[in-house]
Amino acid sequence: MDPVGILKALVAVAFFPGGGYLLLGAWLLALAARLPAGSSALTAGDVAALLCASVAAALAPVPGSPLASTAQAPAVGAAANLLAAAVVSCAAIALVASPDWSRRRTAAAAGALAPLLLLATAAATLSLPTIASLPGSALAASRALAAAALLVAAPMLVTPYDPRTARSARAAVLAAVGILGLALAVESSLARFPVAVAAAIILAQVAVYGALIRPIRRLIASEHVALVAAAAGPAAAAIALALVGRS
Repeated sequence: MDPVGILKALVAVAFFPGGGYLLLGAWLLALAARLPAGSSALTAGDVAALLCASVAAALAPVPGSPLASTAQAPAVGAAANLLAAAVVSCAAIALVASPDWSRRRTAAAAGALAPLLLLATAAATLSLPTIASLPGSALAASRALAAAALLVAAPMLVTPYDPRTARSARAAVLAAVGILGLALAVESSLARFPVAVAAAIILAQVAVYGALIRPIRRLIASEHVALVAAAAGPAAAAIALALVGRS
């Protein structure tokens, strides 16, 4: 048993970058995106989605995260692991999103996941901190493009403007995916800043992300092909650059 690992995991999930930090990001995103209120009170499914989102955000390679320096799985608890982040993110999305998965939403999901998995292959590890700091211009560009594909696809997957679930749950899930994507894209550039400054920058970026999806809410609701293409383009480029960087 690793008491230090357990403590790190608890702090990451309950406070930073999950828990309280995620809820602040979710509030900023909901405000900026003007997400509609839910048609019913908070349900058990919404609470489960909040918990899954908190775990997903806790695994993000945010500078200063208790789990960000854990490249290997601890004896007890969770390392900042891509597979674990993907599983809990998918669970959170399944709990809040529309259950109707069209071909376009499925294609967007594939475009969001494929380049991240290829980056993990290039890094020969599932450690998110390692993936976020891969050396080389090709892999850095691939990581940024993979994050862009994830951020573009996320609103189609989470369906944040669907009021059938609680606004807090939808906002938290989308914010968690946003934190994961943004941390992957900018972690290396934020490492030189104090932890508090880096955390504030990511929160500001989450708020900007919310403001950017607000004008395209109709495209999100209709699962417009333009959004699928906007996610597929960076995804394809990220895969090509990852292959170049790996060779």
